[in-house]
This record gives sequence, C-alpha cells and structure tokens, in this order.
Amino acid sequence: MITQIFNRALNFSLNQLNFISKVIFYSSDTSTHIVPIKSYSYINTMKPVILKENKGLSGIYRWINNVNGKSYIGSAINLNVRLNEHYKDNKSNILLQQAFNKYGLSSFSLEIIEYCKNDLKTLIEKEQFYFNLFKPEYNILKNAGSRLGLIYSLESREKMKNFKLGSKHTEEIRKMMSIAKKGTNNPLFGKTHSE
Repeated sequence: MITQIFNRALNFSLNQLNFISKVIFYSSDTSTHIVPIKSYSYINTMKPVILKENKGLSGIYRWINNVNGKSYIGSAINLNVRLNEHYKDNKSNILLQQAFNKYGLSSFSLEIIEYCKNDLKTLIEKEQFYFNLFKPEYNILKNAGSRLGLIYSLESREKMKNFKLGSKHTEEIRKMMSIAKKGTNNPLFGKTHSE
C-alpha cells in the first residue's frame, strides 16, 4: 500500500502535487504509522483552499519544516480560525512564527492529522498523544491544554505588571468615585446587611 501511494505521487508533475490526501509517515517507533487526513505541500499559495476545506472542523494539525524536519503540533475547535491565526503571524507560538519568518512559508507543509468531535477534552487528549508520539520541537509547552511549565521572561513579567497597573483607576478617579458613592449615591444606601 505504501509503495502504491508513493508511486502515484511520483506520477504527478510538481505543479499537480499541491495536495496529497493520504501520506504515510513513521514515528521513531517503526511499528507505529499515522495516516494524516490531509497534507498540504504549498501552504503559502494554498491558504484559501486550506482555510475553506477546514472551515468549522475541529482537529489536530501539524506544521512541518521541510528544511530541518522540526514540527509543531496543534489542536483547534475551529481549524479555519486557528490556522488563519498562524498565517497572520499573531505570535500564537513564538518559535513557530520565528521559523516561518526565517525559512518562509514555502519551506513548510501542513498536515491535518485527525478530525475530532467538537469537544475540548477529546482534542486535548489527542493532542497530548501526538505530542508524545512526535515530540515536536516548535511546541513551547509539552502538556496539551496547560500552561504548566511556562516560564515568563523578566521583560514579559514587567509588561504584565505594567498592564495590570495601567488598568487600575488613577488616584483622581478613585477620589471622584468615593465622593459619588457616599450617602444616598451609594448603591447600598439604606439596605440592611446580615452579620
């Protein structure tokens, strides 16, 4: 069966080899093989097709760097939305985005490993299975659905601290609010409270 698939693939010209619906690849354990549902070779030019074909579908996907073989495993309730985030360079995964910038999208392929029911628990379990199987290098966190083990840089912690401080009321606003809420203006005025 494997030889038939590869022989069929070789018969296509490179221009026709934009999309292969079934490709077999092996993990480090040669007894385990995975057949992705879809595989996209030219992701930079096939973006509209990829997004359309995966609209409203939930599943597990894998970005593969064709230059160095490193990969990223992800899952999404809506693959269309999540894959579009990767295309837009929204820093959803800094290591993957740096690799996209360094090697270019044309150096990557995308595999939809499996479609799943629209259930977060199932997605996380399956994503963890593929984490353990492929040991993807571009994934920052090694536990699916968990930020456990993530260590923020000092710069990031400072940015988060400043953001939190900026969201608090300034002293002037606090004074105005305390004046406005005294006496009859207070929403709890005249109400009795239990011990």
